[in-house]
Amino acid sequence: MDIYADLAANSSAVRPVGDSTNIDANTFNLYEQDWLRGQVEFIDADKQSPELAGNHNSLLITGTSNWTVYEGVSYTGPNMCLITSIGNIEYIEDLTKIGIQPGSLRSVRKGCEANPPVLVNIQTYELNALNNTGFLK
Repeated sequence: MDIYADLAANSSAVRPVGDSTNIDANTFNLYEQDWLRGQVEFIDADKQSPELAGNHNSLLITGTSNWTVYEGVSYTGPNMCLITSIGNIEYIEDLTKIGIQPGSLRSVRKGCEANPPVLVNIQTYELNALNNTGFLK
């Protein structure tokens, strides 16, 4: 089996993800378009107002950290906790699959609140809405 031939035959593009110096680093990567296409913003710490806030459609998370996403800048407004699997690279090719409308994410925080209103298991897309938030349209 020629892995490079298979990759070339089945790929249209390859791009790096996460931290280029540490494969286990906790990162949150926002993408402008669905299926991890377009401009990307690399986030490795709390971000009050990401560059792609209001202009994103997919995301990729590396490492073991869960992340909280907010509809308002500076960690305000409706929010949800994105739960990752330990040591996996998790991605959501279309944020509407987990109830996040395109462009509605305005801030990101590493970790999750003690009692978040919404939990999402990224690996299974299991959505557990503990109460209604603005994300769930």
